[in-house]
Amino acid sequence: MANPLFKHLLVTGMLCAGTTLLFTGCIDDSYDLDKVDLTMKLNTDGLGVKLGNTDLIALADILDEDETVKTEANGLYYLVKDGTSNFNVKVDNMTTSFNDTKLDMNTPVLQYNDVFEQLRDAGIPVTHGSTLPIPADFEMHGSAEGDQEVDFKITDVSDVKQVKTIDLQKSKVALTLTEANKPASLNLGVTRLKNVRLYLPKILGVTDVAPGWELKEGNVLVYALNGGTYNYNRNNPEICSVYLNKVALDQTEHKGKVENGGIELTPEDLKVRMTAEQVYFENRAGRELSMNEGDQASVRLDIKVPNNVLNISQVTGIFNPAINPDNERIDVSSDLPDFLQDKDVRIVATNPTIRFHANMSTLPVGIDMRGTLTAVKENGAFENGATTKVVKLDKGVMEMGRDNYVYYCNQGNTPYDPEGAKAGAATVENVQNIGDLITELPDYLEVNLRDNQINVKNEYYTVQLGRDYHVDADYSVFVPFEFDRGLKVVYNDSTESMHSDLKDLSATGTLEVMADAYNTIPLELLVGLKAVDVDGNELPVEFNTTEAHVLPGDGSTYTMNGEVKQRSGSEVMTPIKITAKLDDKDLLSRIDKLCFNIHADATGSNKLVSTQYLKLNNIKIKLHAGVIADFN
Repeated sequence: MANPLFKHLLVTGMLCAGTTLLFTGCIDDSYDLDKVDLTMKLNTDGLGVKLGNTDLIALADILDEDETVKTEANGLYYLVKDGTSNFNVKVDNMTTSFNDTKLDMNTPVLQYNDVFEQLRDAGIPVTHGSTLPIPADFEMHGSAEGDQEVDFKITDVSDVKQVKTIDLQKSKVALTLTEANKPASLNLGVTRLKNVRLYLPKILGVTDVAPGWELKEGNVLVYALNGGTYNYNRNNPEICSVYLNKVALDQTEHKGKVENGGIELTPEDLKVRMTAEQVYFENRAGRELSMNEGDQASVRLDIKVPNNVLNISQVTGIFNPAINPDNERIDVSSDLPDFLQDKDVRIVATNPTIRFHANMSTLPVGIDMRGTLTAVKENGAFENGATTKVVKLDKGVMEMGRDNYVYYCNQGNTPYDPEGAKAGAATVENVQNIGDLITELPDYLEVNLRDNQINVKNEYYTVQLGRDYHVDADYSVFVPFEFDRGLKVVYNDSTESMHSDLKDLSATGTLEVMADAYNTIPLELLVGLKAVDVDGNELPVEFNTTEAHVLPGDGSTYTMNGEVKQRSGSEVMTPIKITAKLDDKDLLSRIDKLCFNIHADATGSNKLVSTQYLKLNNIKIKLHAGVIADFN
């Protein structure tokens, strides 16, 4: 694209004037032109051409908008660079075991002295210390009480700091009453139990209690039919069953704290107990039995879970899984527009902002996020000689179950977002030296979120173990062109080819370009030139730009109806002149293009807006020399 500043500032007009002088005379066609010397001196006093004025050259004509540099609706320029990342949150499975537990009574239910007294009370002659005769179908009774720890363990716990509750897939627990006589040949069998109570560990969530049983406070099972009398069936010894749906570890002594890969449970946490006011036995032998001292009849409560495992559906706790997303790069240098590619460019912005965005609608935990941003120069180094610059990002918070935005910006600033600040976004304002990352534009920015910089918040959440929760994240670096003193941008362009017009000319002397520059862009502009040949090689033409400084326009801001606007109508006029000495008469014929650059420097704090403009009036090109045209 030919820059509007220099379109038509070529010597084309000058050449047209010269050739008009050349061909206004009459030539007799009887002459043999091949024998005529067509080398002519066009003007001993040089040539001067007034080219008039340019149209307004808006900043939008100089600073091209593309994927990197954009403008808001109000015309404010901003630089944007984007990157993406993703991470998984996974809490490994833990192991539960609920092994068969055999609950013996603390003392035998029916002992020798109990039977002696009940036989005597029934009028049956007995002598203490001798063998007791127990008639067929004779019924005896005794009370029962026993307690025991259930064999329940939680092991292989990782990625968890503390467990509040474990939600279970409904798991059946069978409670079986087994006769436990000594000797086994003592054929006394249980017939019924009166006011039997089964006390399960309080940490277990119990549901779906067997018919006839009621669940009382404290996980106490009470048989409620037949006045509290349970009729025992030896062919179906399972007296009760329940289902477990939860383990409440916050009710344990250690509150579910994880240590050494497991959760410590005390005997009191695991205590199961059985009591019965009366357990009735009968002689099932069909004949008289003999009972000696030391003989006894008792019962045992067997507690069993199928396969000895409680299957976990989800866990509520405080989690610390390792979250290590890949380090991602934000490519900066590869697709910058021309005016930001020069090594002299400096971006001194007042409010650079980094925006992280993550959709956590499917994530069941909140995230504390820290990070490290590193600006990297692969080719060359920064001004201080280093190849990297590092900025630490303090903790930002992303909440579970929703879209999240976190802004990082300078202390005291409102985050900049060309799309408008996101509702509910978190802001981290104390990012030190964030602007240093882009003062000298690096080749890329490296975003490092690894090494425990992303963590699950230290709060209780409910998570399915072993499941991968995937989160896609993206981040953007926004640099609004609200700049401070020290901003430098460089714009390069060139004229169209001039060689066909200049190839037959030679001259020595001074080439001069003059104009009146009217500027509303709040940058001081310095216009530089160089001449190149058809092969793109720079020619030894030295341009003097001492008088090519364009003063900055008044680009200050003002407020109208509560909206901040940019001044664009306060023109500042500067006369400019660029000169070059043509010491070699053949240089003029070798020029193909004039390549120019505009160095734009900020002299104060201001904004760049696309409607700010530069206008050149009274443009003149003059060649102070004698011009020789060779048309042979």
